[in-house]
Order: sequence, then C-alpha cells, then structure tokens
Amino acid sequence: MRALPMIATMLIVAFAAVPSRAQLAVTTADLAAACGDTDQGGNVCTGYLLGLADLQKALALMSNGQPFFCTPPVYGAGTLVDALTTWLEANPDAAGLPAMNGAIAALQAAFPCGG
Repeated sequence: MRALPMIATMLIVAFAAVPSRAQLAVTTADLAAACGDTDQGGNVCTGYLLGLADLQKALALMSNGQPFFCTPPVYGAGTLVDALTTWLEANPDAAGLPAMNGAIAALQAAFPCGG
C-alpha cells in the first residue's frame, strides 16, 4: 500500500514535465521568426512554406477544387517568406494564430486566385 502514493507522486511529476499541446503549438510569429533565422530556422521556415504551397496545389488537383492561393508559375522560397513577413507586419494581431492559418492567410493575400 505504501507504494501506491509513491507511484502516484512519480506519475504526477512525470506528467507535469511533459509540455501540453498548447505549449507545442507553433504560431505565425514563431514561423516568421524562423524565417529570419540564418541557421536551421530559415530552413524550417522555407521548407514549411514550400511544403504548404505544394500541398495546397496537390489537394486542389485531387479534389478538382479551387486552391487556397495561386502562386506565380515560377517562384522561390524567398517569395513566400517575403509574403509571410510582409503580411504579418501589416497584421500584427495575427501573430498568435497557428502557423498554418497565418501562412495561408498571408499567401492568400499575396497570391489571390482568379484576380
């Protein structure tokens, strides 16, 4: 019986050390900060934005639907990074949005479809 309180205490301590889902969320501000990082963060940012651009094109093709945004036929990672950082500067209240939401909104603003 003495072991039960000790095990319960160990479990409480162990789970207290694990970050919650909210602490693991990457915000739009985090993504933009990574874009300005000249070390590995810049690679994470550009990979994220390029992957998002490719994914939304693939989803639109698979569903015969309209893409969220329409990038030019030729573009580079810098174009996407500039779109994100420019949009976030103009919309500072969006800094706390999840990275995907902010990135999509930024790319929609920079590259609207059918316009």
